[in-house]
Amino acid sequence: MRKNLLDIIKEFDINPQEEIYKIEYLFAIKKVSGSSTIENIIEKSYFLKWAYRNTCLTIQEFRIKANLPIPHDESTYLNSDITMMLTYFEFIFNMLYLVNLSNHHFLIDPMKTIGANIHFILDKLNYKMHATEEGFHLIIKKSEEVTAVIENYPDISEEVIEYNRFSLSGNLKRKRELLSTLANKFEAIRGNLIANCQNDLTKDIGTILNGLNIRHNNQNNDFVKSLSNEEIENWYDRAYDTILLALMQNKYIEYKSEIKDLRIALKKK
Repeated sequence: MRKNLLDIIKEFDINPQEEIYKIEYLFAIKKVSGSSTIENIIEKSYFLKWAYRNTCLTIQEFRIKANLPIPHDESTYLNSDITMMLTYFEFIFNMLYLVNLSNHHFLIDPMKTIGANIHFILDKLNYKMHATEEGFHLIIKKSEEVTAVIENYPDISEEVIEYNRFSLSGNLKRKRELLSTLANKFEAIRGNLIANCQNDLTKDIGTILNGLNIRHNNQNNDFVKSLSNEEIENWYDRAYDTILLALMQNKYIEYKSEIKDLRIALKKK
């Protein structure tokens, strides 16, 4: 059976090099005002005010130091993969959010097009853009659990978000550091979980945290030494997911008494 056009569109492949070029064309090549591109306007009026520019004085300098694509130089993204594309999208998104559109109405449409392309690709890859409290935009995996935890536990929101970033894949050292911080939060609620019949959950989390070189230096354990980096990372990710589950369960325990009161009140009516 011949596929209809909508089915064909849904099956379009994502080619990182092509997608970077499309955004690069709209952002840094196509003229939007006289001889100026969106990038030219941002660099002239906003870039030096950006808190994350480090000591860079131009966007070109920042691109080079961050190993990002360079306008008119396809060799800088010729072999781009998904990770490079997502890093580039973070850069573009943060640049666009510097613009005061009330001063540049003519940028609204091209910026909307850039944003729509980026959001479409992120959605297809199960990612989303997240704005930190400091106003930096970064890409994280879509996760209802992550959203719930950062809303209910703002004191560890930065660690929860960072662990969920696409760029952290393969970084065992940083994942271990973040898990160590989350483990401290888990310890703070551990007693409440045990008191509410969550012994198995707390025991399982403790096994991973205490046995896989996260809270204790046991990297010389024969079993731990036999694991590949990929296997260790898989266990770290399971620890992360399970800690989030414990945090959500703890929040449910807090709600449980209120729900009980609600049930009694409803029966009285």
